[in-house]
Amino acid sequence: MTHGRFDKPPETMKRSADGHSVEACGPLLWDGDEANDRPAQKLTIQRVEIKQGRARAAKDPNQQVERGEAEWMVDSVPSDGSAAFEDGHAHAEADVEVVLEDGHVTTERWRETVELSH
Repeated sequence: MTHGRFDKPPETMKRSADGHSVEACGPLLWDGDEANDRPAQKLTIQRVEIKQGRARAAKDPNQQVERGEAEWMVDSVPSDGSAAFEDGHAHAEADVEVVLEDGHVTTERWRETVELSH
C-alpha cells in the first residue's frame, strides 16, 4: 500500500546548477495504488533522502499535504557536502505519515530510482 511516490523517468527531479541541492517531488495516490487500499485524507512528508554515488542530501521537512493536491514537493534538499549531484540516476527515499479517511494513522516508506537533471 502506498499513497504517493517520487517522479520516475521520463519525469526528472531538478538539481541545483552547482549540484549542492536537489528537489524531491512526485504524484500523490490518495486512494492508494492497489484496489483494496484505504483512502488517505492527509500526508506528512517527514524525511526525504536522495543518494547518488557519494553525494547525499537529506531534509526533515514535516510538510503536510491535504487530499486534493495532485503532487507533493520538497524544494532544496541540501547536500551534506560529501559530493555534488550530477544529471543521471539517483536513489530516493521518503518517510511519510499517512492519516487515512477513517482516522487511522500509518507510516509508509517510498523508495524509487529517480532521474536528476539541471
